[in-house]
Amino acid sequence: IQLRKILRLGIEHYIDFIVSSEEVGEDKPSPRMFAAALEKMDMKKEDVLMVGDDEEKDIRGAENFGIRAVKADPSIFASGRLVEILQSVDKFK
Repeated sequence: IQLRKILRLGIEHYIDFIVSSEEVGEDKPSPRMFAAALEKMDMKKEDVLMVGDDEEKDIRGAENFGIRAVKADPSIFASGRLVEILQSVDKFK
């Protein structure tokens, strides 16, 4: 499901990996989901930012695990603005 969403949004070249509930065995907001993502990225909690559109699963889940989080305006997903935003962020790498 996640891969289809990524392809539909046209952001696949910005994605290095996916952490799925099937892989972890639990859904967000389980701390195991966030721990698996950190492990795959080989990063620490204080070095990442969760951007999500679901207040409970994405934002509270990340914050309860100790990761900073911001809620994305769902309209960026529908409008195609997500690619534009990612392109501007990519310039800072």
